[in-house]
Amino acid sequence: MIELPTSEEIALACQAMPLFPLPGVSFFPHTLLPLHVFESRYRDLVRDTLVGHKLMALPRLDEGWESDYDGRPRVLPVCGMGLIVRQQQLPDGRYNIILLGLQRVRVLEEPATDTSYRVARVALLEDDDAEDSAAVSSASLRLQAMLSQVLGSDEERQSEVRRLLSRPRTPEELCDMAAHLVLREAQSRQRFLSTPSLLRRHELVIAALLPSFGTHTAGEA
Repeated sequence: MIELPTSEEIALACQAMPLFPLPGVSFFPHTLLPLHVFESRYRDLVRDTLVGHKLMALPRLDEGWESDYDGRPRVLPVCGMGLIVRQQQLPDGRYNIILLGLQRVRVLEEPATDTSYRVARVALLEDDDAEDSAAVSSASLRLQAMLSQVLGSDEERQSEVRRLLSRPRTPEELCDMAAHLVLREAQSRQRFLSTPSLLRRHELVIAALLPSFGTHTAGEA
């Protein structure tokens, strides 16, 4: 049984959140991300995090990061925050870890620290308050139906879709997990992550699935 942090623990961690910037990665809530940690600074991050709140944020490195990778290259501000739910330390100090995505956060500022890794103050991102719950429920049912059809037509994703649909999911869970399976391009994944409307996020995943049905949304080429 995974012990999730309380809202108070998350709020405290957001004041000094360890950052694990990665190229081309957009980490969604309700998904699992395995990582092999080999760089010295990120070994330090995992070690310190394991004895603390076990939380970290994974911002995506912005374009041009290659020229300053060992320093503090720019990151995209909206990213996923995750909890270490499994860890294995190897004899040479490297780690294999699995993160469970918890929430979307925005990087606000990076204060100077004495750690080898980057730390930031982050804010939790909440969905739009004025969301139409009936429209969200309708979109969620449509997405579930489309995924059920993909199950029978895409051998590559059958087992993952079957696991996704194996039990009831909240609209948030279904949408995030479906996006993780369906959205392949880095730009599409970051756009999804940065969208504050749950209804709009459903629409982005549904639009990505439509070509599998030989259908296009209005305005698409």
